[in-house]
Amino acid sequence: MTARNVVKLVCAAAIAAGGMGGCKCRQDVGTGDEPRIETTPIAEEYPDVPTPKIDFPARWHSEDTTLNAFIDHALKVCGEGDYDGFRQLFGTEYTPTGRSDFERAWHAFSDIKVTRLFRGPQDPPAYYLHVVVRRREPDRKGRRQRDAVVMVFREAGDWRLGPAPKEIVRKVLAASTRPAGTRPAAGRQSPSQTRPSDGIPTRGKDSP
Repeated sequence: MTARNVVKLVCAAAIAAGGMGGCKCRQDVGTGDEPRIETTPIAEEYPDVPTPKIDFPARWHSEDTTLNAFIDHALKVCGEGDYDGFRQLFGTEYTPTGRSDFERAWHAFSDIKVTRLFRGPQDPPAYYLHVVVRRREPDRKGRRQRDAVVMVFREAGDWRLGPAPKEIVRKVLAASTRPAGTRPAAGRQSPSQTRPSDGIPTRGKDSP
């Protein structure tokens, strides 16, 4: 499974850095009156298959409880394989992956863990989840684990998901490999890391 497909499943939490099925400059938004076909969550279709384990440690929670609740919800949707719920997680400019790719990704992964939460420099801020995803079986390159960086932002008052810009992905992954309390090299600015002790986004000693 490619890194692009990893991001597609975890949405918010998870799956590897790249894209969410593409970007639309303009996307028609339905009125809510259109007929919809409800799909059964994959976990209900395959009750004998273990659902992916989800972990969003409290140390990476934000002081914004609505953000934490959205991340929890997004992870739950992905863990259950709820494709209808998955499609509703994204901003209007982004097209989520199709049902078949979503199902393949769900079957491929065993664990989804949030390992860092960063606050971006924007105003209002966007947040970036660094998520580690473990596969049930190695991929063609023998890898059992993949990293994902997913953007979480507000749109029309609601939290939504989108792909993180490539430069942000690079900075987040670099920051996540440094020991806590160390700073980036001079002249390189990284997103702020959520402080483990109290969940307050900061540019202080705990920033990457």
